[in-house]
Amino acid sequence: AKLNGYVYDTLLLPQVQANMSMKRGLVKTTDYPEIKHISFDGSVTAIDPNDFSTISAQFKDMRLATQSSYIDMAFSASNLDKPTYNVKSSGHINFDEFSSFIPDSTVEYLTGTLAFNFATRGVLPDDLGMESADYFLERTSLDVKVKNLSTALDSIDEVKNLNVSFAYRPNKHISIKDLSLKAPGYGVALQNSSLSGTIL
Repeated sequence: AKLNGYVYDTLLLPQVQANMSMKRGLVKTTDYPEIKHISFDGSVTAIDPNDFSTISAQFKDMRLATQSSYIDMAFSASNLDKPTYNVKSSGHINFDEFSSFIPDSTVEYLTGTLAFNFATRGVLPDDLGMESADYFLERTSLDVKVKNLSTALDSIDEVKNLNVSFAYRPNKHISIKDLSLKAPGYGVALQNSSLSGTIL
């Protein structure tokens, strides 16, 4: 980290330039799967801390990984007076790895995998209520792929072999492809179904 400036008996703050990184971090607990890899590179800059528009942060190469799952992420933000943001994330989740940590009162079992890619960018609106939903939807993309997901709440509420590819694009277009699943308790079986539409 680097600080430039002068110390006065005023509210003036020094210039800040900070770089930080972590490599090969490890977290082990008894309640959750062991996190075998934590890493990131980041920087925070405040050219004039008294002027929020000069403050920015950037983090890249962020990774959180267990034995069979991982999440990667990168983001930047600038101008705290009118925050500009850019976020990208991707990951692969192996539910088998976490099933033993889920209480039996919640689900009986959970298997399968989920992969995703997410990206969004823009300027943070002044009002973060539902009125801003369209703003975020028009600047976000999401891809999710589920493979061989099986789970059950009980003997009736059970889903087997759920496979699906879901995509959302900034033009508010949604597509669902290669949807297949079985729900024996309800006599439902789908195979290679597809659906597409647009959010109004």
